[in-house]
Amino acid sequence: MKIDFYGHSDDLIEIRIDGKDRHEIDGYIADSSNYSRALEVRTIGGALGVRVHAIYDGCWSFAVGQLEDGRSLPSGWTFALAQEHPYSTRLSIDTGGEIVEVTHKDGKPFAEGE
Repeated sequence: MKIDFYGHSDDLIEIRIDGKDRHEIDGYIADSSNYSRALEVRTIGGALGVRVHAIYDGCWSFAVGQLEDGRSLPSGWTFALAQEHPYSTRLSIDTGGEIVEVTHKDGKPFAEGE
C-alpha cells in the first residue's frame, strides 16, 4: 500500500491511499492554539506501524516516528518527502504490500467527515 499525507488550506490534512481514496481530517485540535495531529499507520493487528506528525505553522510539514520506545521503524517500508503545492510537503509511505489502516494516535478510527 502507498499512503500519502499532505496539507490542504490551513486546517485540513489530506490522506490518499493507493492514489485514490481521499480522506480529509481536521488539523485543528479543539482548545489548543496548535494545528497539529499525531496519526498512526498500522498493519491490521498492529504488529508494524509508525506515527505520523502533521504540523501547520503557515506551511504544512510531516514527520515520521516510532510508535513507542524500543519499536523500530518497519524494515521494508519506505518514506519519502516531496513538495505537494506551495504551502505543503507530501509524506509518502510505501508499506511494501502490507495492508494498513490510518487512525488517531490512540488507535481510534476517524469518523466520517472528521
